[in-house]
Amino acid sequence: MGKSRALKTKRIVKLLFDKHLDRFSSDFEENKKVINEVTTIVSKPLRNRTAGHITKLFVAKSETETESSPSTETA
Repeated sequence: MGKSRALKTKRIVKLLFDKHLDRFSSDFEENKKVINEVTTIVSKPLRNRTAGHITKLFVAKSETETESSPSTETA
C-alpha cells in the first residue's frame, strides 16, 4: 500500500484544478509559484505537498497519454 495524501491536500488540489488547470504544468517549481499567486497558503509544507501532488498528477497524465497514443511504426 502506498502513502495516502491528506484529505486537505486533495481538496485543495481539486479546487485549484477546477479554477486554474491551465496555469499548472509538470514542473514542481513553477507549480509552487502558481500556488503562491492564486492562493493564500502560508504553510510551506502544505504548499509543497500541494505542488508535489499537482506535479505527480501531471506526470501521470502525460505518461498515460503517451502510452495510449497509437504508434506509427511500420514493419
